[in-house]
Amino acid sequence: DFRSVIATGVDQEPGLRQVYFEGRAWERSRGGAAVGIGYPFFQDEEPESGRVVFAPLLIWEAHLEPGNQYNSPWRLSRTPTHRLRPNIYLISYWKNKTGKDLAPVFDRFLHRQSFGLKHLQQFCQDIASELELPAPALKGAPVMADSHTFARAEVKGAFVEAAILSCFPHQPPCTIGPPPVNSAERDRISDTFG
Repeated sequence: DFRSVIATGVDQEPGLRQVYFEGRAWERSRGGAAVGIGYPFFQDEEPESGRVVFAPLLIWEAHLEPGNQYNSPWRLSRTPTHRLRPNIYLISYWKNKTGKDLAPVFDRFLHRQSFGLKHLQQFCQDIASELELPAPALKGAPVMADSHTFARAEVKGAFVEAAILSCFPHQPPCTIGPPPVNSAERDRISDTFG
């Protein structure tokens, strides 16, 4: 749990407003918190396409409230009602890339009663071990910035101590990878959607 004030400059205000209004629209239309802090991040590059993958491992739901006037401080808070969610798209990415199902590692971490820095470090270490990556060195002091700041770095297949406040809508129930499709089903889908 925490409460914080975010002092904004003229260049940051529009971004915060976008996150705030996207989150409110999601919450009103579908329910559940959509605003959150993604932390920590994983960065990789897909060898075939060269596309950079920069995604949070976890989404820490939070509440964002604007200040009374334009460019006045915003309030950011997290209460016991806010959940900690896995990024199932990243879990799916790893399964497709390596064939390893990391959902059980996430489940073990998310079913803990507390989430201290030591637990987060162990969680990231467990993932790194499964993926045969160097051990991450999380210090618990993430840099908050936009994703473009970090996605340009040359580090591939590594954890990044970054935190990004954004709209992270709820993801569908965790089904890792595409469902199996036989050839008749594939033809039917192809005929239906071109």
